Order: sequence, then structure tokens, then C-alpha cells
Amino acid sequence: MRHSRRLLHWLVLLAVLGSAAQASPLVICTEDSVNGCVAAIPTSAPPSFLASRGDSFFDPFGSGIDSSDKVQLSGLWLPDPAFAAAFGPGLWTEINPGLWILPASAHSEPFAKWYSPGIPWTAGTPDVVWILEADGTLSDVAYLRNDGPGGGATLTFGSVPEPGSAGLTLAGVAAVAISRRKRSR
Repeated sequence: MRHSRRLLHWLVLLAVLGSAAQASPLVICTEDSVNGCVAAIPTSAPPSFLASRGDSFFDPFGSGIDSSDKVQLSGLWLPDPAFAAAFGPGLWTEINPGLWILPASAHSEPFAKWYSPGIPWTAGTPDVVWILEADGTLSDVAYLRNDGPGGGATLTFGSVPEPGSAGLTLAGVAAVAISRRKRSR
């Protein structure tokens, strides 16, 4: 189960980053090592916010829970059933209506997807927004589309693994594929 969840995380990441390469991403904030960063999604009204942790206790919306990432959505937003693994125990959790947290204690940081049935993003909403680390490297990606039920808005959000982790995971996937291919012969 853990391996399938990790593989799903990487596949989603590749799909999101592949789509992001086609759109011009907008940097909405850069993390501060102490305060992290909190930024409104451009054109969201009333505002919805994305938040990403720095290197210390992170609780920008006063939930009392240290978190890696948080999403504050206004209006009716539901988790996408196709991303059910991201909303499993100890992962993305709704603690107040519209306030979703990824606890700092989570062993992985899966991409999660929410949708707002029948309510699209406002015209002019960027396709992709980025949150950068303090050193300027990519920390988190949000992909904003109108492909939900009834043409409603969707938000896909998650942390980008460090390049070393990505390389090791891809090498591991390649090794498993080669080993399975040899067994089938």
C-alpha cells in the first residue's frame, strides 16, 4: 500500500509538473525559514490561501497543529476521490470547514486535489502557482483548472520532492521495472 501511494505521488507530480511546463507559473511567495509563507490564490474571491512551512513550528491559521502545508478554501470544496490516498490517516485532513492541513509528522507529502462543483475559477486565474524555498528552489506547486464536476474549479497542490529524492525514486522505479522484465522472460 505504501509503495503504491508513493508511486501515485510521483505520477501525479510528473503530470502536474508536465502540465506546469506548458503554462507560465506565477510565484506567489517565497518561504521564510522562520515564518514559512502564506499567500492568497490570485483572483480567488473570497480569498483562498496556500501556506507552506519554513523550518519551525508552522500554524498560520491558528489551528494549534504544526503542519507542513495548509490550504484554506472559501466556499464549497470537496476532496477529489481519485486522490483518496492523499486524504488517508495522518495526511491531508480537514480540521475546520475549508481548512486542510498536512501535519508536519506526515511521512510523505502527497499531492492532493480538491474541487468546487459547478463554480469555476475567475477569468484571469493563473494555471500554475509556485511557492519557492528561501534559497529560490521550488517548494510547492498548485495547479488551478476548471475541470471539476459541472466545469467547476479544481486545485491540485503538493510539495515538490528534493532533486536527490526524485532521482533515487526514479532509479528505484527503473530497477523494479528491469527486475520484473527479467522475471517475465
